[in-house]
Amino acid sequence: NIFENTEIYTRSFSLIFSIASIALTYKLAQKIFNKKTALASSLLMSVSGIHIFLGTEARTYSLLCFLSVLSFSLFFDIYYKQKNSKQNCISL
Repeated sequence: NIFENTEIYTRSFSLIFSIASIALTYKLAQKIFNKKTALASSLLMSVSGIHIFLGTEARTYSLLCFLSVLSFSLFFDIYYKQKNSKQNCISL
């Protein structure tokens, strides 16, 4: 038993993915726009009521948000940045 069966451990995975999605949103907005826009978008996401609520739920909504931002980031790298290149496109 690595983790106990408590509420803190159950909700911690949602919290981890919620924080990671904020950081990934910052990186994505910095790739597409600039640092000022990236800071504004990650700030808006971090104070959003629905994002805070879903980050504290013991469900997979924050994982879905993280994977959505990750997939768009990878799509942006593949389609716009390395359209004619045959390099590895997974560079966050």
